[in-house]
Amino acid sequence: MIRSMTGFSRQQINLDGTQVIWELRTVNHRYLELSIRLPESLRHTEQAMRQQIKSQLIRGKVECTLKLEPLISEQSTIQIDTNVVSSLVKQCETLNQQLTNPAPISAIELLQWPGATLQANAGTVFPEHLRPEAKVLELLGSAIDDLNASRAREGLALKGFLLERNQAIPAQAEILRGRLPELNKAYREKLLSKLNELDIETRSERTEQELVIIAQKLDVSEELDRLDSHCQEVSRV
Repeated sequence: MIRSMTGFSRQQINLDGTQVIWELRTVNHRYLELSIRLPESLRHTEQAMRQQIKSQLIRGKVECTLKLEPLISEQSTIQIDTNVVSSLVKQCETLNQQLTNPAPISAIELLQWPGATLQANAGTVFPEHLRPEAKVLELLGSAIDDLNASRAREGLALKGFLLERNQAIPAQAEILRGRLPELNKAYREKLLSKLNELDIETRSERTEQELVIIAQKLDVSEELDRLDSHCQEVSRV
């Protein structure tokens, strides 16, 4: 089966109020090169993830990103991390003392700071009974299956494109093969004309020998035969 070297896959599940998302991207590469981005809470599972990817993929530069996004629901509440906010306020007040006309501190801007708010009942810490590692690995397997299916579909389209071109090449080669005598004659006449312009004797035995050697080097009949052979081999693959 022909598979494209490029592909994308996205798989997600809801796990205890947290959206677990795998995104996989692949581009062309001679060997298998993995890049895995994980949240800190699941960093310990990286080796198991690498083994699973290697068991399902052989080639390509693969970028794997795992995202954990809390789901906001009616049961979810937003909590403010007062320690973070207090530290931000102190830092802002210190900076304002160095400014001539400081802007007032905005509560909305403070709450937009990363880590200033916490969402209860939807985070990246899972209850022990959920076994998130197993769920995350299972979702990774689904993402890889989807990626391979995507690459197979694109590979099928590429196969049709290549076979179409492969079938057209011999016809073009045959046209060129029929024109070789004409092209060789035209080149010989052009070369003789240049020699005459330079006032070089063109009827000598040495000149004739050189012209024969040049004609042999310009003859692409063997290359055209080899091209036909390559096209036949591609059709058999």
